[in-house]
Amino acid sequence: MECKRHRKTENMGAAASEPASTDSKTSASEDFANLLGTEEFCDATLISNDDHEFRIHSAILAARSVVFKAIMLRLDLREKRDRIVRIEDADGTVLAETLRYIYSGKVENLKEIKTPLMAVARKYMLDGLMDMCVQAMKEDINVDNAVESFTLADLYQIQDLKNCAKDFIRNNVASVVNTPGFKNLKISNSHLLEELYCDLASHWKV
Repeated sequence: MECKRHRKTENMGAAASEPASTDSKTSASEDFANLLGTEEFCDATLISNDDHEFRIHSAILAARSVVFKAIMLRLDLREKRDRIVRIEDADGTVLAETLRYIYSGKVENLKEIKTPLMAVARKYMLDGLMDMCVQAMKEDINVDNAVESFTLADLYQIQDLKNCAKDFIRNNVASVVNTPGFKNLKISNSHLLEELYCDLASHWKV
């Protein structure tokens, strides 16, 4: 996979001149990962919302995501030179890690980009990536992001993350209520605020 911005190449994986492994002792996932950063057999281009370009193998994306499969099938109706897709909901960093996951099942710097990566995983129905993001979010809940975690869990209907965030908020309510996230919740999402109050009341038996 190559990432380009303003037509200048940025190497995001293996060197473009380095061929993919053909060692029969390597696993299929290792062989797919070795294609990352190469031009070998690439047949389409993804462009992020900040104009980074990624040369990709449409068959791999189609095999990993039914959403990407539908996109690639539409591309097949066009001429070869037009096999370009803009991904408007991901910047270059997030799109690079999405592709790393698709090719290898791995993600780098997950803690730093878990929130935008979760949105991409949801949209493109990458369930394994979603699970990784949820786990990272559960492990990183703190006073500053507990309300955001609770809100995202509600948005994506992830009950275990929602319960985890509620438990944290309940146990740290004196600190959480002073955060910008909680103050914004009072203004923008009254039904979630009511849910939190009901949860607190039921546990405190108020």
